Amino acid sequence: MKNKKYTWIGICLLAVVCLALGAVSCYLWMDGQSREAAEEPHPLDYLHEEYLFCLDSAASNVESGQVSYDYAEKWDAVAAEYYDAILGVANDDLKAALKADQEVWEAYAQAELALFFRYKEQKYWGGSIVPVLVAEERYRMSRERALELYDIFLQVEDTERPNID
Repeated sequence: MKNKKYTWIGICLLAVVCLALGAVSCYLWMDGQSREAAEEPHPLDYLHEEYLFCLDSAASNVESGQVSYDYAEKWDAVAAEYYDAILGVANDDLKAALKADQEVWEAYAQAELALFFRYKEQKYWGGSIVPVLVAEERYRMSRERALELYDIFLQVEDTERPNID
């Protein structure tokens, strides 16, 4: 009788362990699914991937700086494209707000890069790495602005206008 009791306890413990393992594996599978969805690339990431490839291929700091500068220009062109696209679908209030925002952003970008240059210049005693770092910072800022305008465009373009008769 005692052996049967232990057998049932063993079976129950085995069932609990199997259920726990099943729950853990299900959680891990679901977590992997959500991570895969979260890791879906941004439609404009191709430009960033090109940049990283060219940056890795650069043979010197001067070339790295030039790559960063060139790709910042490309991101500026993307930003301008989406800026114009937003203006094409925006109402008058949004157009005014976007134009004011763009003016402020351009002034901010200039001031930020000037500050960045000065503190990197002081940190590195005016070394040759400073222009490279400034170009990389300009790249980062241009990319972020282009992605921001892209997201605004998607939201504005997707807006349904009310049907008022």
